[in-house]
Amino acid sequence: MSKKYFLLAIIVLPIFLFSTTWIVNPDDTEDFTTIQGALDSPTVTHGDIISAVSSTYGPLEIGDKGVTIVGNGTVYIEDNNEDKHCIEFTGDCNYTTTLENLIIQNGNPRGIDDENGGGIYGSGNSRRIDIIDCIIRNNEGDDGAGIYLVGDYYRFSCYISDTTISSNTASDNGGAIYGSLTNLNLNDVTITGNSADKGGGIYIDYATISTNDTDRILFYSNSATTNGGAIYMADDADFIQFGSVTIADNTSTNGVGGIYVANPNDVTLELVNCIIWDNDGTPQVPTGTDIEITYSDVEGLNGGTGNINIDPEFELSSSYPLKYFSPCINKGNDDSDYDDPDGSIADMGWKPYEHDIYKWAANASSRVYIWKCFPRLPLDHSSYTDNDGYPIHVDEVWENWNPDPTGLNSWYENTTAVNGTYNAGWAWYDDEYSVYSQRGYKLQRTGTGYPVMFSRGLLCETDVDLVTTIADEDWLGYFLPSSQKVLDAFPSDVGDDAIKIWTQDWCISRSTTSDPWTGTPNSCYVNYMDAVMITTVDNGHTFEWETPRGEQGTTYRPIAEHFTFVDEIDYQPVYVYFEEDDLPTEVAVYVNDVCKGAQVVEDTICQICAYILEEDEGEEIDFAFWYEGRGAEERKQSYQVYNQQTDVYESRSLITGMPGIHYEVSFRNNLEDVVPPQFDLNCYPNPFNPEVTISFNLEETIEVKLDVFNIRGQKVRDLVDETYRPESYNVIWNGENSNGGKVSSGVYYIRLQVGEEVVNRRVILMK
Repeated sequence: MSKKYFLLAIIVLPIFLFSTTWIVNPDDTEDFTTIQGALDSPTVTHGDIISAVSSTYGPLEIGDKGVTIVGNGTVYIEDNNEDKHCIEFTGDCNYTTTLENLIIQNGNPRGIDDENGGGIYGSGNSRRIDIIDCIIRNNEGDDGAGIYLVGDYYRFSCYISDTTISSNTASDNGGAIYGSLTNLNLNDVTITGNSADKGGGIYIDYATISTNDTDRILFYSNSATTNGGAIYMADDADFIQFGSVTIADNTSTNGVGGIYVANPNDVTLELVNCIIWDNDGTPQVPTGTDIEITYSDVEGLNGGTGNINIDPEFELSSSYPLKYFSPCINKGNDDSDYDDPDGSIADMGWKPYEHDIYKWAANASSRVYIWKCFPRLPLDHSSYTDNDGYPIHVDEVWENWNPDPTGLNSWYENTTAVNGTYNAGWAWYDDEYSVYSQRGYKLQRTGTGYPVMFSRGLLCETDVDLVTTIADEDWLGYFLPSSQKVLDAFPSDVGDDAIKIWTQDWCISRSTTSDPWTGTPNSCYVNYMDAVMITTVDNGHTFEWETPRGEQGTTYRPIAEHFTFVDEIDYQPVYVYFEEDDLPTEVAVYVNDVCKGAQVVEDTICQICAYILEEDEGEEIDFAFWYEGRGAEERKQSYQVYNQQTDVYESRSLITGMPGIHYEVSFRNNLEDVVPPQFDLNCYPNPFNPEVTISFNLEETIEVKLDVFNIRGQKVRDLVDETYRPESYNVIWNGENSNGGKVSSGVYYIRLQVGEEVVNRRVILMK
């Protein structure tokens, strides 16, 4: 569709650098007891804010002031049986009036000369009205029962967003909105249950309605007697430009339930990415010289660029979302200007489908690989009502990209699953391969760019079985919506039989099942869509993921920002131990002066995903530290390496190709306690603002100290210094120092000392 732009008259307004907020409280405890009293007061001037506390207020008359009226709670504006408009705009005004978070209802102007606009009535010149996050309902009038706007020599401008206009009744025209000499701009507006003789939803005459390319409007269950259940464009209407609009289930007793145009050859009507379906009468939309409909699903309309005429398959919901198999998903205009909020190609209709998203980009290092599973699979909806792990052909799962990569390689359990190339369509090698929700996969992008893959379908049921094999590496899909700690996710018999569990971002491992875990199991979380690798040694297991103990948000390890490296198909876990008073901000692994992996340091132990498995054997491994505030990396070649055979740390270099399930090195001076005590110390959210919760567990009655330090090692705040009983604790740090002042944004360290043992966590305050 060619885009057309219309130049509107704009009056330059003064910029208010300062404004005053006035509180309205009927209890007479604040500045004013009524909103009208504030409007009438000479102390309230242009640009001021009138904030009304929860209550019901009488009808308002807004003259030549430009103010913001905002509801602080549940605020009703009613006519209080005075037979008036709820809100009336009178006279000329060169300023913007904003109505925000108000419920405007029950207006019925039968006792005044002009019986239009029971909810909002406006007439005059040069006025702009912004209506934000409001509900306009149950109003009456001859024209424009919900909103009636008629400009004079200069047009009104009305911007409506995040608003519902419902159940308004006009005896003549425009149940929800009547506009004449008015420019309407709508974004995220629902218009439902309104009725009129003409234009149950909207009636326009000498007026325009427009949206931006991705703004969204829903019309449903509006009704008209004569014509235009949703919209009526009168003889002298100017234009409508709609993008991403759904018009469904609107009725007209004697005419068209969708969009009716009185003079089709003398108006401009442009629709893109719209759905117009199941409305009374035919055609749903008219045809005419300047009527252009593209990339839309319009019942009864055949032909035109990108249009379809297929049941859109709405979910059974008043918000008209699309079912996962809807033909309208990803079928809108593929120009990136129209992309849905999640980055996928535009859907038709007002409610975009939420995909699972698979992307490679990752801060300073752009991943070549991703390790993921596919919880949502597009099952044949005529045969299946749930996803019990059924196999789905690869071309139904891995073909939806924006933009398309030139190629894709994928692996399952160290064997090639399928390779694909793109040239105006996908060609798959091993095209018989099927995808399962309970399997994990490694995908490699080939070529350049940063493609994103989108997946949709039925979510895998939580009780679907997973399988591990004896003494083998199994790749499992984690398809539960809630995250949980790694050892909580596996049944105890599976975890007890494992020697290595890892995802793309972290690993815990041990030489035998009798050894303690190396790594930080209490800080390693499995998240929705993760591919989780596990090696068990003695038994094969059939099991289900454990049910999470509570709602846990997605938790990822922070990504190193000061080192750049290229990831590979797998990594060697390297565990690094630090002195508690010398914690770098980030640590990296180097081979032959090339960075092979890096990680943010959050504690005295840090696990690095070291991409050194493809290196020649015998190459020396170096480390580099980066400290916040120093501005340069520091190479470290002096460290100790743990010998798993002798259980001793040795002063020597780490070499590629050394045997072992993992590598351990230490930069500590005292190696007697290389493993930090496990008190399940966690800090969340992280980053935080304005406060962070610090949780820890104790198994005995013992002296506890909990302090906050800055990156210079200076103590910022004492939080705890007393004896605690064995229990779980949560301590809040509100971002204040010992003097009660707010600290600045940046990196801080939470230091927990239990008896003689100490553990640290790194947190970030982000304002």
